[in-house]
Formats: sequence, structure tokens, C-alpha cells
Amino acid sequence: MKKIKKAAALAVAAALTASNVMIFSTSAEKGPLKAAAVPDVETVVAGDVVTVAINITENPGVVSWHYYLKYDADAFSLNGTPKGETLSQTYDAGGESATATSVLSFGPTTANPLSFSWSDPLFTDYYNTGKVATFKFKAKDDIQPGTYQFELITKDPEDFFDFDYTDIATVCTPGEVVVTQAVTGLKVSPASIDFAKVGDTETITATVEPEDATNKKVTFKSDDESIATVDETGKVTAVAEGTTSITVKTVDGGFTKTVNVAVAHTHAKNETVAAVDPTCQKEGNIEYFKCKCGQLFKDEACTQATTLEEVTLAKTAHNFVEKVDSQYLVSAATCTNKAVYKKSCSMCGEAGTDTFEYGEVDKTNHVGETEIKDAKEATCEADGYTGDTYCKACGDKIADGQIIPRKQHIPSNDWQYDETDHWKVCTLGCGTIMDKAAHSGGTATCTKKAVCEVCGQEYGDVDKTNHGKTKTVGYVAATAETDGYSGDLVCVECGDVIKAGSVIPKHAHEWTKVEAADPSCTEDGHKEYYVCEVCLAVSADAEGTKIYADENEALADLTVPALGHDLVANDGAAPSCTEPGLAAHYDCSRCHKHFIDVGVDPENPSYTEVTEEELIIPALGHDCGEEWFYDTENHWQNCARCEQNVNVEAHIFGEWVENPQEDGSIVRERTCSKCGFHETETIPAPTESDSEADSTSDSETESKGGEESSKPSEGSKGGNPATGAASAFAVVTAVALGAMFITKRRK
Repeated sequence: MKKIKKAAALAVAAALTASNVMIFSTSAEKGPLKAAAVPDVETVVAGDVVTVAINITENPGVVSWHYYLKYDADAFSLNGTPKGETLSQTYDAGGESATATSVLSFGPTTANPLSFSWSDPLFTDYYNTGKVATFKFKAKDDIQPGTYQFELITKDPEDFFDFDYTDIATVCTPGEVVVTQAVTGLKVSPASIDFAKVGDTETITATVEPEDATNKKVTFKSDDESIATVDETGKVTAVAEGTTSITVKTVDGGFTKTVNVAVAHTHAKNETVAAVDPTCQKEGNIEYFKCKCGQLFKDEACTQATTLEEVTLAKTAHNFVEKVDSQYLVSAATCTNKAVYKKSCSMCGEAGTDTFEYGEVDKTNHVGETEIKDAKEATCEADGYTGDTYCKACGDKIADGQIIPRKQHIPSNDWQYDETDHWKVCTLGCGTIMDKAAHSGGTATCTKKAVCEVCGQEYGDVDKTNHGKTKTVGYVAATAETDGYSGDLVCVECGDVIKAGSVIPKHAHEWTKVEAADPSCTEDGHKEYYVCEVCLAVSADAEGTKIYADENEALADLTVPALGHDLVANDGAAPSCTEPGLAAHYDCSRCHKHFIDVGVDPENPSYTEVTEEELIIPALGHDCGEEWFYDTENHWQNCARCEQNVNVEAHIFGEWVENPQEDGSIVRERTCSKCGFHETETIPAPTESDSEADSTSDSETESKGGEESSKPSEGSKGGNPATGAASAFAVVTAVALGAMFITKRRK
């Protein structure tokens, strides 16, 4: 019976049915199969998720097993779907190595305990160990603190057997988690500590909330231990005067509170301020003493506190006298008053508030208001006068007035007129008539008089022969059977018949098609129409069903209005130093012409057509300023706009300027006329061998009978014998020594 049960279990595992129970396979050896439920955390709080792993720790070799995981459903709920770990084993398949993978199956997730099983698809003993399944559980919101187990159990020993159908003993180790009561808050007492002196102590009491919290540990930390220290029990000790704070923090949750600590200050003399007698300019003071905290004291022991006001002695009174000096002048003498001065202190010179008069009045110094007398306004008929200026204070005339030339007539803005003339009247009141002339311009029509182009008024008579807009009345189109009538030409304004119509002989119309023309941005187009080759009548169609009476009717029906420009904004492009730019403008998408807005009102733009050449903004050119940069070979300028080096060219040097040195060498210098760069060369002093070479050269020259003695040396050509000698010497030195020592420097 046992073998039948086991064989049935193997058959179910081999078929991998969709049952809620899955089977794992191994092969048998002696010893128990050991498994353990292992949570991933030791402690949790409400809402936490615990992952429980099922680990095979010792495997004697099995073909099938079936476990149950029991948990406290009042405290935890299954979170998600259990996960099976893939188990595989290598086997010999006809001399080659192959791998078989088993599948873990789970029972209903609503059951407690949860069931899961496994079997080996090869029906061979399986020896591997490790994690075979994981379950996730969530701690419920109302979970109570305590220790909870995830118990791995077996219900039927026959669920564990090896390939030989031998039962395998099992050892299961449960997993445990501890549910703690989290800390939710912290209170401290006292909220602050004030120490009277250094060395005083006080203990901070920390209360962790809630009362049944699992971990009530707190830490204490001083922000400045040079002022006050605190130990692990919360005992605070004053170390030095000043202020600091103690931070209390819960280990669980990290809740913090701060207790402010102040250590009182002990006053002591830090400075003695000597007594100072007051003057009329400065306050004095009695002797007093300062503590380093800034507090003032009357006694040296710093027991009688005082203030700056109490130790200050008021200034002495000024001795004000009458002294004439420009610095005390209040007001200078005028045409009616003497000069006024402030009295001043005879000791310190400070000006007082009391004043005194001095000297005589000044008839030339008029102050205050003035008035104008005998003024007369200029008119169109007589000169005017600005009037004389008089001092109101003394009544003297200060200045004479000036003649105001008579005014020119100022014509009115509006024209005056009658039936024949128009004119303007002077607006200054003289009544003079100006610019009088007969009405002119304008054209009379059959219904209206002419309008003067100067004053805008009608004048003259209507012109019965000058008709404006006309229309055709009584038009009848001719047909092949009946005559037509061209219609009478009638003035639209006065209704007179300008020209009588005529009979159009009957005929068959011979219509010629005129193709439609599309409108452009500025030109009207028209629909297609037809013209009779016989009578020149115009029809809207080839059948002549709609023949127009006259040109006005045809134009009104056939005209397609101009489209207008379809303007697209073009932002243009800014010019660079070397490349031209393009001004912002508008391009018409239809006719491709260019326009700019010359209006001042954004709501009512005014577009003007421009050419592409007119839109081009010239290149800016380089902005180099006056500064030159250089190296030993070239100089150049740097453009402030594009930051490029421009105007690069070789130095333009002047003549060498030579300066003989005490050691016999020659230092010569030349300067670039454009950038100011200085180039310096040093010609070494001649050696003894150089002198002998010069002597030999001189002897050879003299032996030629003096023929060349009158010729200048190559080095002296150009008129400067010193420069020529130096150049010749440089050549000799180069031959003798092999090189010339030259140094160059930059100024």
C-alpha cells in the first residue's frame, strides 16, 4: 500500500499537474532532511513586510517532500504570491552531461498553514541544499508587540522518501521575529537651564512616548562642551560662562528635543576710565570701571552698576561775544538792512543763536521782491515795452526795460469765404484780412458744384455735361430669331440718358472662351467667360444663358479679388565682423517679395516693399582699438567682438641704436614703429686673437701700395664708421669663434 501511494505521488509530480500541491525530487541516503524557515529581519513594527526563506540545510538525498508553513494569521497577512526557487541537477544522459530542472508548487494561499511540495522529474536522488521558496508577510496595523514564529512542519512522514521508496526523517527549524512598539514622540524637562555659576549641575529628564515603547533609550549631546557638558544619564554640568544647548535624541525613531543652557556671567573690572573735566565743547565724566561684558560700575569691585548717562558730566556754558567774521555772517547788508552776524563763543569759537547788526546798509544790494512798471504789450500796429524793474523794498529802479518789436499778423487757421472768394483774418485782434483769393480748383459734376481746393467750399454751378458713374438700362441680348437692344447709357447720379441704345441685329452668337486668370497678391483675377465674335457680348457660360448688360455688371460678377500678401516673419541675422547680416523683415509666401513694417502702431502695421539688397546689413568690421600684441617675429591686434587675431604682419624695425659697454661689448637695440616691440642684440667684446687677425688684414691692405686704403670698408658703407667697424668685427668674430651671441627681449 505504501509503495502504491509513493508511486502515485511520483506520477503526479512527473505530470506537473495544476494542483495546489507541488512535489520536489531527491534521492535517499541515511540521515534526516533538515530545513529551516529564515526571516530576513529580526524585528518589525506594524506595516513592515517580512520575507521568510525556506532553506534546505542538510539533504541526505530525496525524490519528494511536502512541507507546511504555519503563521499567526491574526498578526500577519500573506503579501503577494509565494515564489519558488529553481532547483537543478546534472545527470548522465547517454554518456553526456545534462541538466534537469524541478518545479516547486504551492497549495492555496488562503490556507494556514501554507503547503508547498517538490519532486525530482528524473526520479533520482537529489542532494542539493539552499533556498527553495520565499514567502512575504505583512505585519497588520493592529499587531501586538511580542515574539512570533513562522513554523515549518510536516503532517505525514510518508511525504519524504528517496528513490528506493525509503522514508526520510525530517528536522524543521522555525523562524522568529519580534514585533516591537515603535517610539512616537519625546518630552524633556526642564525646557531650559540657567546656571548661576560655573560648577552647578542639573539633570534633564527624558520621557519617551508611548509608555509601552519597546526601546526607550535616549542619547544626550552638548553642542559646546566648553560651556556645559552632559553625561549618559542627562546630568548637565556648567563649565564656563556662555550659552549652548543639549540635544536629546531617541535611539528608536530619532526624535529630538533641545534644552537651552545658559551659564551666568560674574562681573569683574576689565578697564578703568579716568575722570575728565567737561568743557563748552565736550562732555566730561567721573571715574568709572568696565566689565568685559560691557556693564559699567561706579566702584572697582564692580558691585555698584551704573550707566553711561550717570557717569557723564554735561558741557559747560559758552561765553558768547560779538565778533565780526565771515564764518558767523547770517545775512549781508542790503538796500534796507545792515549786515547780521551770530554771536560766537570766545573760548571755542562755536556760533550761537543770538545775532547782532553791524555796519551800514548797502544801496547796491537789492534783495526781496521786485516789480515791473510802465510795461506795454506789442501789437500788430505798435511796438511794446518790457517795463522798468524796481526794488519793492527801497523803491529804487534797478534796470531799464527793452523795446518789444511790433507783432507780425498771425492768420487764423480757418478760412473765411463767400460765393466767389476765400480769406483769413489776423488772430491778434486787428481785423486785417490776409491771403484773399478767388475760389479755384475742383471739378463740377452733373449734380454737384466744384469744391475749392484751398478752402474746401463749393462754388460756381453744376456741370450738366460732366457725368460720373454710368449704367446700361434696357439691354436685351440678340438671338438667332430676334433682334436685341444695346440699352441706353444712363448717368447713375442724375438719371439723364447720356447715349441712346441701338438695335442689335438678330444673329447666332459665336462664343469664344476667355480662360480664367488667377489673382495675384496685388492684381485681381477673373473667372472664365465667353465673348461673342459677332456682337462682342459677354456671357458667363458657353451657352449664353447669362449675358451681361454692360462692363460694370460683368466686372462685378467675374472679378476675383487680389489675394493680398501672405507675410511670414523673418528674424533676419546679425552681421559679424566679416559677414553681412540681414535685417528683420517679412517675406510673402506667394510672390516672394520682401517687406518691412514702417508703422509705429503694432496693432496697425504699415508694410513697405524693399529689395533684398536693401535688407543687407553690412559686415561690422573688426573692433581692434589701439592696442597691439606681439612676439619676437610679428605683431597683431585682437578683435574685441570676434576675439580673432587680425592685422598680423612682421615687425617694422627702425635703425639699430648701439650702446658700447665697459667690457668692450656692444649692446644695440631697435624698435618696431607700429607696436613698440624692442629687439636687443649683444655683440661680444673682441678677443686677442681677433686683434691679431685685424693686424694681419691691415698689413695685407698696406702691401698693395695703398690702392685700397682710400676705399671705405664694407662695414662703413652707409656713413657710420662705428657701425661699419662693429659689423666687420662681427663677421671676423663669427669666423673665429663660430657664432655671435645674440639676445632678444620684449619690451
